[in-house]
Amino acid sequence: MRPSTFRLLTGLCAAVLCLGLALAAQACAEPASGPVVSTDSGKVQGRGGQGIVIFKGVPYAAAPVGPLRWRSPQPVKPWDEVRDAGDYGASCLQAGTPRNVDPSSRGANTSEDCLYLNVWAPASPKGRAPVIVWIHGGGDTDGTASQTYYDGSSFARDGVVLVSMNYRLGPLGFFAHPALAAEQAKEGANYGLMDQIAALKWVRRNAAAFGGDPDRITVMGESAGGVDIIALIGSPQAKGLFRGAIVQSAGMGWDVAPKLAEVRNQGVSLTRDLAPANATPENLRAIPGEALVKAGQGRDVEPFVDGVVLPDAPLIAWARQGSGGVSLLIGSNSGEGSLLYAEARPEGVVAGLTPDDLKTLRGLYGDKAATDPDFARLLFRDSFFAGPARWMTMHSRSHAWLYRFDYVRDSLRSRRPSASHGSEIPFEFRTWRGMRTSDADLRVEELVHRCWVSFARDGAPACVGAEAKEGRRLTIDDPAQLGPIPEAAMLDLLERRTPAMIEANKALH
Repeated sequence: MRPSTFRLLTGLCAAVLCLGLALAAQACAEPASGPVVSTDSGKVQGRGGQGIVIFKGVPYAAAPVGPLRWRSPQPVKPWDEVRDAGDYGASCLQAGTPRNVDPSSRGANTSEDCLYLNVWAPASPKGRAPVIVWIHGGGDTDGTASQTYYDGSSFARDGVVLVSMNYRLGPLGFFAHPALAAEQAKEGANYGLMDQIAALKWVRRNAAAFGGDPDRITVMGESAGGVDIIALIGSPQAKGLFRGAIVQSAGMGWDVAPKLAEVRNQGVSLTRDLAPANATPENLRAIPGEALVKAGQGRDVEPFVDGVVLPDAPLIAWARQGSGGVSLLIGSNSGEGSLLYAEARPEGVVAGLTPDDLKTLRGLYGDKAATDPDFARLLFRDSFFAGPARWMTMHSRSHAWLYRFDYVRDSLRSRRPSASHGSEIPFEFRTWRGMRTSDADLRVEELVHRCWVSFARDGAPACVGAEAKEGRRLTIDDPAQLGPIPEAAMLDLLERRTPAMIEANKALH
């Protein structure tokens, strides 16, 4: 732009004559300013303020589109100019619009071109800072790193580099098909996990540029993000990429992991009306991504045994090797049963439970299981969340701590009897966004956040108000408590009956 033109547009902005047109708004905007960091792909310019720096929408792999759909992540093409990193990248393709995302952000849109990550870091770290890599939840079918609850500013203010990333979801992230068999025999088929591994490798290569320590990386994930972390611990491709793991409410993936043949059959079923019967890889990659997502709605998605990324089911791998030397902080919420429908019944919640088992368990739970829905929610919580978490700490072969989040925000107590699935997230990130909070809320927020920060920094949780100890459960409430597990008898019985746990216990011997 010629200097005279720039001066004219500046004058127009000052006179408020841009009239709101998109082109004029761009011309009126001040040039981006902020810290510049050199990554191994090129320079990125973020934003700074209040003692932290933020870089959003940084590509960590090439766009997985066209011939790169259902392929392992490929290196991003380097760029020469300084790349603006002031906004999130697009969220990965999913059904509907991503929730809890600023509508003005690119993150509110979805696309197959979605392999971007975000970095929050101290502006002036004292030495190399610990790094936390956040893996969002959403059943591996939806979700995004750009949710407002996942803002990493509080971690950066407390001396941690926080990285979040998008990864491929649903049938674009976890998919197998006979037409892709030759490729998948070499690369695997858990593309969402491959993306997470690629992002972790990017973090190891680039952490120092943001003031982070590549040898002090902790992965942290909730729900499906937690399930994926357990899978990563069992993956030879992720070995050595992180030293610690914070696993929150990792449920719904504790059943017997699907085998490759089963997922291939699902892939054939999913694409039956979208591609020829004898489809080629080219036919499959020509299917619109939106059509694949629509066809995949309502289908369960989880990491599966593909022989490459995951040679074994995650629980079987854990039984054989424990956490592989990774320090573990793992737990669940008291109200995980919030994921069940209101009138759920106990029969059928856990495969293998006999009527006598149900009678025994109901007696052990006592008044808490007074109604069928209450009983069903307790079975669900302890079979798919609390039970496996306890089992993994017992068989981690490394340092491991167990917690239970049992705090309900003051303003919700009249209508929420226990801590629902995911309700701990605003406490750890400190992202209440102006919502009404009480002194008790803030005490629990301090406890959770400091506990998580200390684990990433020191490799052990130093929790305000209650010292976490291995072999005991930390109950996060106001006040926090440390002690034995009240539901131990129920968990013991369920462990002897849950099919996946039976398999895992056999693999121990």
